[in-house]
Amino acid sequence: MPKLSYKLKLKNGDSLYGYRYLRLRALATDPSYVREQVAFNMVRSVGLISSEFSYVRVFMNDQELGLFGILDTFKNPWLANIFDQGNTTYENGYLYQAVYLTPNSAAQNVMSDLSYLSNHTLYELGQYNIEEEATHGDKVNWTALIDFTRFIANAPTVDSSETIHAWNQQLDVESFLRSAALEVLVGFSDGYIALADNYYLYQNPQRMNQFIYIPSDLDHTFGNTLFKISEMWSGNYSTYPGLYDRPLMNQILKVGKFKARYEHLLQDINTQLMKPDVIVARIDSIASMIKQDVVWDQSLVRVAVIEPGWLVSVQDRDVGTNRPIELDNATVNDLSDRTTQVIPFEIALNGPTGHISLAGVKEWIEAIYRNTTEFFKVHNMNLSLKSIK
Repeated sequence: MPKLSYKLKLKNGDSLYGYRYLRLRALATDPSYVREQVAFNMVRSVGLISSEFSYVRVFMNDQELGLFGILDTFKNPWLANIFDQGNTTYENGYLYQAVYLTPNSAAQNVMSDLSYLSNHTLYELGQYNIEEEATHGDKVNWTALIDFTRFIANAPTVDSSETIHAWNQQLDVESFLRSAALEVLVGFSDGYIALADNYYLYQNPQRMNQFIYIPSDLDHTFGNTLFKISEMWSGNYSTYPGLYDRPLMNQILKVGKFKARYEHLLQDINTQLMKPDVIVARIDSIASMIKQDVVWDQSLVRVAVIEPGWLVSVQDRDVGTNRPIELDNATVNDLSDRTTQVIPFEIALNGPTGHISLAGVKEWIEAIYRNTTEFFKVHNMNLSLKSIK
């Protein structure tokens, strides 16, 4: 039965490596235990910012709870630590969190996909959260997010230096494109592209209030999925669930230079990070480090009782009949059922697992690397032929 995740808030004056707010990640849907560690390593490798991840054995009131991931959260002093070397007088901007859906937002058919909503009260239905207010701003202020989504809806797409400048005034485009490329390659099935979830937007006052995109919560990666896996690891990014449905992604790829850069990043990251000869050794190293902890974790009696079908029940409760059409019902049902089962560690790492919602981590790596390489081999050849004509 799955573990529960926890949020920790340390007392004033206390901290762990400079942080007061921490999260304990149960890793309940990942029987390999390595997905978030590997994914966050890749986030750093491509020059992006996000949380730091490690492992910890957790005991509470003298009871063994198990092996957890431990993460810093995006609450202050995180912003000061990341953007101003821990300066205690740092004056931060607004930090918005994507929450995907709430019952209230689902009832109005809106979610955190960065669509512009002309009725501004619709931003307040819970699909977005103000994680940190600006130092000198109001506690509740949606203006910056509203203005950004309005820009996306009306953004220039003509391939020109003026277009590039206009976009970069609003958004650190390079960091977004890197994150979007990584989303596809690691199969981030509840990220922005696939599910309009699990990201933050930070209004950076040191960059004239330019937004920077920050990915978060990377457990549903490397074949731990809510969607048909064949569409996710096809190697053809245009088949990736939701890619052209998300306003930001759709608009940004209309700009020729941005699309070319995105395709270059997909190929470069695939070659540099996803190549099995490169990444499998790292996966094996992590697996070797935590192997005895996994044996211990799987031997424990859980404090929570969760029945098969729990995920479907939660979705029905929270979103009712507004369940997103992109989700594959059979895959979601399989994920919901398998999280109440024990999948052997080695099988979860290597695959196949026998579940349509779960590839082995190495199985994903081998498939996405091969398929992406083959897709761009043909794609680039076709582009060359067109240029000759």
